[in-house]
Amino acid sequence: MQYHNITINGFRGIKKLTIESLKQVNLLVGKNNCGKTSVLEAIFLLSGLSNAQLPGKINSFRDLPVLSDNDFVYLFYDMNFTQPLLIKANIGKEEERILKLIPTFNTLTNNYDISNGNNRTIESSLSNVESKKIDGLRLESLRSDKELRRKRPYSEIHIDKKVTINVPQLVKEFNCSFLTSRSMFLDLDKNLEKIIIDKKLNDIISVLQEIEPKLIDIKIGVNSIIYADIGLAKLIPLNLMGDGIRRVLSYIVTMYILKDGVLLIDEIENGLHHSSVKSLWKAIFAAAIKFNVQIFVTTHSYECVTACLEITNLEKSKNDLLQLYRLEKKDENTQAINFSYEDLKTSIENNWEIW
Repeated sequence: MQYHNITINGFRGIKKLTIESLKQVNLLVGKNNCGKTSVLEAIFLLSGLSNAQLPGKINSFRDLPVLSDNDFVYLFYDMNFTQPLLIKANIGKEEERILKLIPTFNTLTNNYDISNGNNRTIESSLSNVESKKIDGLRLESLRSDKELRRKRPYSEIHIDKKVTINVPQLVKEFNCSFLTSRSMFLDLDKNLEKIIIDKKLNDIISVLQEIEPKLIDIKIGVNSIIYADIGLAKLIPLNLMGDGIRRVLSYIVTMYILKDGVLLIDEIENGLHHSSVKSLWKAIFAAAIKFNVQIFVTTHSYECVTACLEITNLEKSKNDLLQLYRLEKKDENTQAINFSYEDLKTSIENNWEIW
């Protein structure tokens, strides 16, 4: 199951954007503030659909803690929460899923409630809320299935009241993980331990051996230190083998855990020496195929793109797996310019602009 396309309306800095013809490995490039990270966040939200915790999580990825309900305003285009926020996509050949994010408002009125003798709280409509504060966020999920459309699964989160409302999950969540340079190592030892317990470590090592042929085995030691056996008298802490191999291990382990899901990687080149990029792409393509994971990557690095293209040049079977999208602002809307493998190859060979 993979995303075939995605449409984003009214999210972050994206007023309207549609990305078509998604492949297994998708690169997002473009100038700063064109919406690359927002696309990853939108996919993350849509994958979890009615998980009310995810809007707070995507803010934390940007070091924006949600301290009150009014902080949800940063999810809306131009912080205008009166405009609809909708994310939809086609998955597989038949499934369409739609996510609507709707702010909720409660306003004290002077209406007298005879039943309890107190001023009552009523929910306001969106027609006159410009001066009001958000008191929570509602996530409505839809699918092409008529029965699910009728039941309209939803969830709500209210930070100030410390309340989360979840209805029974009627729409299956998509396995999805969002990795940044700061988050990729957080659960590496735990996920690796699961793989070892399942006796599936050889699946990981076989992929790593494509970039480090000397690798024989991986062990977890005291204090969750990960060691590599490369045939020497002693095991070597993985950290001493360079950040490149450690990052590759993190991506591969995550893809194994995701299996048939989606991996989102923001600014893949951060903290990575240029000499490691080709090895990284080689491992990513191998793991994506082995574990059937769809990948979305943002990058600011031209070298990162050319390294990816070089790997696909060397292994022709991977040509059809790659698609690059240049995001650019046009008037108030964002558009995605598609580059297939052949388009990208021709552009780089002729020094045409892809940014």
